[in-house]
Amino acid sequence: MEKTIKTCKLIRYLALPLSAIMFFMTCKSIGVVLASLLGMLSFVVFWIMVEKTMGRLVGDELIKELKKAIDSIGHLDSFIEVKTLSAGLLIRVYLVKAGNNIKLYNASFNNRLRNDGLGKYVWMMQVTDIPDLNVLDRVRAELDEKMIEFLKNERNNPLRRRKF
Repeated sequence: MEKTIKTCKLIRYLALPLSAIMFFMTCKSIGVVLASLLGMLSFVVFWIMVEKTMGRLVGDELIKELKKAIDSIGHLDSFIEVKTLSAGLLIRVYLVKAGNNIKLYNASFNNRLRNDGLGKYVWMMQVTDIPDLNVLDRVRAELDEKMIEFLKNERNNPLRRRKF
């Protein structure tokens, strides 16, 4: 997985020569200004496309690992949600009727992410027990509120690290 991510990170830098080719090939036919705009647009689109592909690949790999962790403890109905945020990936795992085993599942998830090196892409992971999948929307809204409260507290925390 790491090799694939490194390859994608290198591929995204192909946006620069590809946009230069776009500029030089269209410069005489549509003019310098439009060719410049087209070259810049192609750069941005290619860069974003590769970034989204990397996020999707990491998300797919995370889902596979979390499913393996769930199956290793005991097959359980579950729903895994991965959201891409600027800070990293937000993972939500909804376990149906996990009961007292939720701590065991959480520990298994953390071990899998740490051992596979995927943990560095995860910004926040929320694991919750739900009675059935019909309450998913209500639980999702509650988790959104908890995340907003966490972010508010984090922002007001004077001891947090600041990046300069």
